[in-house]
Amino acid sequence: MKKIFNWLLLPLMMLLGACAQEEIVFDHEQPAFETKEGMILLEVIVPSSTKADDVIYISGPFNGGDEVAAEDVRWHLEKSTTIDKKWGIYLDPSSFVNGKTLADGYRFVSVREGEERTAKNEAVNRTDVFAAGTRTSIYVSYWNMFFYVAPEIEHDGPVLYVDNKTSWDALALYAWGDAEAFGGWPGMQPTGEIAIDGTTWTYFDLGEANRGLNLNLIFNNNGGGSQLADYNVTLDKDEYFLTITDEGVEAANSLPSHEGTIRVYVDNQAGWEAVALYQWGDVNDLGGGWPGQQPVGTAKIAGVEYTYFEYAIADVEGLGQNLIFNNNGGGIQTGDMPVTFSADVVDHFYVISGEKDCAVIEDPFNREPAGGDEGGEDEGGEDEGGCDCDCEGCKDCTGKEPEPETPADPVPVVFYVQNNTGYEPTYMYAWGDALPELFGGWPGVSLENNVTCGGVAYSRVETTATAYDLVYHPIFNNNAGTQYDAPVVTIAHYNFLVAGETAAEIVTAPSVKVYVDDQTGWDAITMYSWGDINDVVGGWPGAACTTETVDGKEYKVFEIPANGFGTSCNLIFNNNGGGIQHGDYNITADRDIFLTVTAEGVSVIE
Repeated sequence: MKKIFNWLLLPLMMLLGACAQEEIVFDHEQPAFETKEGMILLEVIVPSSTKADDVIYISGPFNGGDEVAAEDVRWHLEKSTTIDKKWGIYLDPSSFVNGKTLADGYRFVSVREGEERTAKNEAVNRTDVFAAGTRTSIYVSYWNMFFYVAPEIEHDGPVLYVDNKTSWDALALYAWGDAEAFGGWPGMQPTGEIAIDGTTWTYFDLGEANRGLNLNLIFNNNGGGSQLADYNVTLDKDEYFLTITDEGVEAANSLPSHEGTIRVYVDNQAGWEAVALYQWGDVNDLGGGWPGQQPVGTAKIAGVEYTYFEYAIADVEGLGQNLIFNNNGGGIQTGDMPVTFSADVVDHFYVISGEKDCAVIEDPFNREPAGGDEGGEDEGGEDEGGCDCDCEGCKDCTGKEPEPETPADPVPVVFYVQNNTGYEPTYMYAWGDALPELFGGWPGVSLENNVTCGGVAYSRVETTATAYDLVYHPIFNNNAGTQYDAPVVTIAHYNFLVAGETAAEIVTAPSVKVYVDDQTGWDAITMYSWGDINDVVGGWPGAACTTETVDGKEYKVFEIPANGFGTSCNLIFNNNGGGIQHGDYNITADRDIFLTVTAEGVSVIE
């Protein structure tokens, strides 16, 4: 009996093992176009805001730039007929002009929404090179239109937005109650019109002097004989949204349309400068590794400005996920917010309050005004400690000493010296007012090349953090009678000097090189980075490599530019966006580093 049971169990275990290894592949990760001999195929995943009738083209020195590319259909992308949001283009290297290639730079441009931009609203300049006969997926994070901010309209008091679906040729608004607030019949004319999320609203500025009044509103066709029944309102909010038809008035509870997608809206009342959304659950890293997906856009609903994230229903239907909102990897995050995605509920609303509290908004049309409580901490009034002033718990109110503030970590101070003095040995001494001798007594600290940055040897010297922002006078010397004064330095976090034989100069930060011993067996390898600066080496899938030989061994080399020096970088090595990746390997980009990358992972070469 035991043997029979074991034989029955074996197929079940094999089946479970096969299921566990099955990889979820989203629609947009599937090939959409066939490769062609002699042609470079680029499959471009565009932002969800892209319309099907848009014109998208590739532009760079290799094809003559925007003016040529916009008019020549050879450089226009074709929308996939099978995969939404995926566009493709075949490039014939023999048609490139002026001896230029993709390595000379290129980007994608939407005629409707402008050029592609990074998450930090910076220009994109791609330099990746691809072989003829290959297919490569490229992600466009944002179009320029995403960052467009319409001019702010200054309103007089509360504003009433009206979605006018009447058959009338004219519209006026009369009010009676606490006052005939908008003048005699037929009342006031509309203040203007504004388009919000695809709906054109007629709006009335109701007047700051009328704030707090209880009024009965009567919409009419400007005294032409048609009017609607009274609609009562107390003007205690900043904005009101109503829909009017020939039959009557009702609250405008319409949400922006977004066919085929699910949206996650968040009201950021925590004051975060940026919001990202990370997900784990049935699918980990849905939308990207930490800190997660960047917002797709913003929408104003019932007077509240929401940031929203968007997902194709086909990609997330039935998934049980945990949402973590965070300040784009800046160290603040909410707890897990569980959700099961379904085509039956395509809009999900959340509010972040306090510093990092998060709550579900059950009904965005019947909630407190923006800034109100959504289940978080109370604002104002007497707190649990009995403090009824704005002191946040002073001794006079509570009878207790306030908790001492935790001092901020001191800012470390590091010097990088490119030593070209020719002295043997070389010393660096520095004097100043606050700390008389920064590197100790004469002759100072001995300089020995101990790191490379951008392939150049430097002497890296750490000193006391209390020197930050102080002024010092460095002196390079050989402790044998030869010396000279270097330029005066106001101490920064990182300080860079090039010391020559008789003079020194202060220089800017160098780049940092990542040397990779590539043992992956992949057809191509690229490196993406996120962290203190997202997309520091370019948008996904990241930067292409060059090759260098060091001590007789050839390495693939990726470069983190000077603006990323000293930042925390999470490196993701991948097969050029082909679906395989290793992440996230964290480094501080303050020196060159040597890594081994295999099919299994990443390790440092000591």
